Amino acid sequence: MTMPQKEYIGQLQTLMKKITKNHMTTIQIHLCQLQNRKLMK
Repeated sequence: MTMPQKEYIGQLQTLMKKITKNHMTTIQIHLCQLQNRKLMK
């Protein structure tokens, strides 16, 4: 593999990790909101 390809793949992996982290946080927030609604009833 040439260097540019390695760099590109590295950037892609970093991006994917960031997206996954953000996605997980969003899911956790939604779950908390759902649980709060259940408690309110």
